[in-house]
Amino acid sequence: MSARQAAYCLKTDRYLEMSGFGCKFAKDMKSVTSDISVGATEERPARRPSIVLDAERGLRLLLPESSSDALAVAALRYFEDDMAVAPGMTVELPAFIEQARRIDPRFFVSPDAMYAILEERDSRRRAEVMSRTTDTAIESLLRVPVYPYVLEGIRFAFCSGRAVIANGNTAGNCLTAIGTSELLCRNGMAESVLIVCPTSLKYQWKSELERCAGRQALVIEGSHIGRRGRYHDKIVYKIVSYHTLANDVRAIGSQPFDCVIFDEVQRLSGWNKQISKALRHIEAEYCIALSGAGPKSVPADIFSRCRTLSIPSDVIAKQLPERTDVTLLVPMTREQQEIHGNAHDDASRLVSRWHSSRFLSEKERRRLLQAIIRMQLVSDSTFLVDRTGRHDTKIGEALEIVKASQGKAVIFSRRERMAELMAEELDRVGIKYEYIRGSVPRPRRLVAASRFMSAPDCRVLIAADSGVADLKIDRTGLIINLDRPWNPDAAEQRIGHLWHPGCGTKLRIVNMVSVGSIEEKVDAVARSGVSLPDYNENQITIDDSGLDILASAFGICEEKEPVYGGDIISEGVHFLASLSETMSSPESAERLLDSIVAENPATGRTELHIPVDSRDQVADFLYNISKIFGSLKR
Repeated sequence: MSARQAAYCLKTDRYLEMSGFGCKFAKDMKSVTSDISVGATEERPARRPSIVLDAERGLRLLLPESSSDALAVAALRYFEDDMAVAPGMTVELPAFIEQARRIDPRFFVSPDAMYAILEERDSRRRAEVMSRTTDTAIESLLRVPVYPYVLEGIRFAFCSGRAVIANGNTAGNCLTAIGTSELLCRNGMAESVLIVCPTSLKYQWKSELERCAGRQALVIEGSHIGRRGRYHDKIVYKIVSYHTLANDVRAIGSQPFDCVIFDEVQRLSGWNKQISKALRHIEAEYCIALSGAGPKSVPADIFSRCRTLSIPSDVIAKQLPERTDVTLLVPMTREQQEIHGNAHDDASRLVSRWHSSRFLSEKERRRLLQAIIRMQLVSDSTFLVDRTGRHDTKIGEALEIVKASQGKAVIFSRRERMAELMAEELDRVGIKYEYIRGSVPRPRRLVAASRFMSAPDCRVLIAADSGVADLKIDRTGLIINLDRPWNPDAAEQRIGHLWHPGCGTKLRIVNMVSVGSIEEKVDAVARSGVSLPDYNENQITIDDSGLDILASAFGICEEKEPVYGGDIISEGVHFLASLSETMSSPESAERLLDSIVAENPATGRTELHIPVDSRDQVADFLYNISKIFGSLKR
């Protein structure tokens, strides 16, 4: 034995002696645990030559004292002196394993080590395929424009084999998954693809496969008995909801799928644990998980073996068609202000109490939630609150923007009642529109969306959020948000139905915000990057974390003495910035000027006329302006 071989064996024996690292045998002496750690094996050193997977140090070779010299010599090519696999040699280990078993039939490879070896070989093969695949070849797989970030996602998912795509903007996630699965099929690596998604998205996936790849897909639904055979259908793409799959896991049995796509995986945390447990029984060589809320929302226990790609939303935005966002500040009527003020006072008292005592009863939490929702509703229209009369300004402003615009427009609202008011106003002026909402069956919503995109005389699509969850809409250049979800991710998902790869249209977005309302506070918080809970009428109460967010984000805490300094300047800058945004909209600027600028017929001079409620209101305004500039002088 050479000096190096002797040193190698000596180092191996010392390593085993010091660490006690080895395999933990099961009762039948035929299997080992998949997670081998030093602490779990200190009392039982390796009894036979083995390759194991150390979670911290990777693949390692264990050679007991009884190992033959021939095995140590054979290992020199594949392993370094510390018994870790040599760089680049993982893919060559099958040859060593065959040689080692001829030398010593007892030679053992743990299951997780074998998985790592085979996965590395597959990864090397995919990398070789990808190195020969040009961007043009990938683009040819799809029938819609493929932006650079989508190409990056396809290459990443294909090379990874098991990947999580958790981009800051969900536009293109679906296309990334379709492109990856098509590339796998094109190279003979996949013949069956299972798409698992929320129930509301099943037919959107079906239509996206037809639109983007020209592929037919089978939606698995119906009775439990009827669904069994559909999993074995020869069609490549099959689509099933999470809840249906959880019920069918036993019926599927060991039915393998070459590739599984999990959509909207961030929703798993809010569903029952049975669904998460069911997903672990799905066997697939390749896995693609899509998250619409960033990588932190991905269940790590389910997708622990996946590599994650997250591209910032600002990077994606630069690659999509041009988009312009405008915040249009609209005043509230006196009736709106009165209802909003009363609800704000109630909310302020309750949040102030929470801020000081860290306690609110369940009834008080419920009352606070109702006050917040009341502020949300009246910011749109008093009709949403009492149904006895309608006082609002947003609908009139939206109507004027539609009249002044060219081309088609989509008007979004969180609530169907507000969408219905907008529809009534369009009926009144004779503008043709389509209206989609969640309470309408999906086939009828598809027909309405198709008519909007194809009919030249249909200028407007009114959409409640509940109606667009599973639709993609093209050929519109204007979005009017009568209101927006509080959560920025949800707001971007809404826009993503129109602003996505393949839309090919410059997009202008007008976000309406009622001045002095809770909407204005939410808009300021959203600009700072804080994610807010999206309260709605279906919620029952507010938890402690939600109360903390309200106390810090909206500032409705204890009454404090006014501070005339940085705060005053900040408010002044915010006012000027809001005015600038309002003037950036040509239609809004024109209406504002028409309402306050007029020619005096007696003198022929142009004068500024601003209607006010009282002389005191003007005095208050001038006093506040003087404080702003006074603080600047100081």
